Amino acid sequence: MPSIKKTLEFSTKQSLVDKDNNFILVLLTITSAITIFCIVSASSLYAKLNYQQKVIKLRNSANTQLSSNYNTAQNLANSYQKFEAAAVPIKNVTSNTTMVLDALPSKYDFPALFTSLSTRMAFDNMVEKSLTATDDQKSALQSSPDPKLVPMPFTISGEGSPSAAYSYIKDLENSIRPMVVSNVIFDAGQPTSSSSSKVTLTVKATTYYQPEKTFQIVNKTVSANGDLR
Repeated sequence: MPSIKKTLEFSTKQSLVDKDNNFILVLLTITSAITIFCIVSASSLYAKLNYQQKVIKLRNSANTQLSSNYNTAQNLANSYQKFEAAAVPIKNVTSNTTMVLDALPSKYDFPALFTSLSTRMAFDNMVEKSLTATDDQKSALQSSPDPKLVPMPFTISGEGSPSAAYSYIKDLENSIRPMVVSNVIFDAGQPTSSSSSKVTLTVKATTYYQPEKTFQIVNKTVSANGDLR
């Protein structure tokens, strides 16, 4: 009987120990699962928080730029109205804005330039002998987000009286369009009875045009690392 009693007591203790071990194992498993879940959730939340901070920073930067652009546009509109209301300093020009557009065209206009130079020479009683320039109509830049002055070099030659040649030089000087004259040649030639008062004028110069400015509104996405795409 004592042996059976000891055996029962041992079995009961072993059963309690096994239950405790199972409970501890289950508790450790649940605790580990909760810990892993918390770590993953915390990492995910941190990544989202970091992403949102970058988005907010870029949005604030865009709002600041938009506000600056709006103020600049208002100032530009006011300046335009004052400029347009001012007296036109050049004769035969209807408005100041027309004067500016004529002075610095926004499109490549080689044919118009060619005609203007030839017409002016004829108006000054000179006979055009040659007009040399390069027509880049097909490859010329017509618009750009960051436009810059584009040179249009030319060389024109004509024959007439000294006073006519002088008048043509003055007309180029007073031209509404910017002209940078790099070389002027007066050639009186060999004097004869029929052409003693004739001179040949050759002018080498450069004028300019500025391509039209283009504005592009684009949508960009903020990537996970905060870069714009």
